[in-house]
Amino acid sequence: MNMQIVNRAESPSISAINDIVGAFRHFRSCLFLAMTAVKLRYKRAILGPVWITLTTAISIFFIGYLYSGFMATGFGDYMLNISLGWTAWHFMSDSVLQGAQTFQRGAGIIKNTNIEKFTLVLRTVLTNLIIFAHNLAIPLIVFAVVGVPFTLATLLAIPALGLIILSAISSGTLLGLVCARYRDLYPLLQAGMRICFFLTPIIWSPALISPNSPKRLFVNVNPFAHYLAIWRKPLMGEYPDALSWYVTCGLTFFSLVLAFMAFARYRREIVFWV
Repeated sequence: MNMQIVNRAESPSISAINDIVGAFRHFRSCLFLAMTAVKLRYKRAILGPVWITLTTAISIFFIGYLYSGFMATGFGDYMLNISLGWTAWHFMSDSVLQGAQTFQRGAGIIKNTNIEKFTLVLRTVLTNLIIFAHNLAIPLIVFAVVGVPFTLATLLAIPALGLIILSAISSGTLLGLVCARYRDLYPLLQAGMRICFFLTPIIWSPALISPNSPKRLFVNVNPFAHYLAIWRKPLMGEYPDALSWYVTCGLTFFSLVLAFMAFARYRREIVFWV
């Protein structure tokens, strides 16, 4: 018995793995918590969660109508480009910002229950996925109007979405720990994401920047731009650059390893931070 206690104390990685496995074992509970969180955002609203899609569609339409003239592109092509980019960006942005508050928002659950800590990470990711699924109705409508053909390149959007979801899990875990410990980092993170919105080709195209221009660096070193490329280009019938796949696969793997190491090391201390 004493040996088991010592081994558990000396094996934070095993405890972290058990926590993660236990959270996935209660996946239905995580999904229920996520659906409840979405419903509570629009409590007493007549349209309910439909407002998620409606407000996003209004923003995309007016920005697309205005900026398509500036970008000298067809309205239909630009609407397809911005609808895919806008919905993906909102998922990535929410994964970062809401993921950073994962453990703070679950303070009551952490202090009053013995639930697995990773359950809170899954709840945040699933909540953002539900909102993302609502917003996908917008590019689907644009697809129907513009008429984009289905090609083999389109299938690459499936592994691309998988990489984006895995990155959301790692960012929710890692940033959730860091921002729970250092509360002053969250306002800086908010400001940084606002800047990243304009530096990421969401409402503008990378083709507008010359390959030899120093400004091209904003695209090449921007991880959000690469995640956006592997998601958006296949759905527009194009093959993403190999560089984007290298960056996203490497960054996803590195962030998952780092997040697991941090979770294993500081999982027991979360209760003292929130």
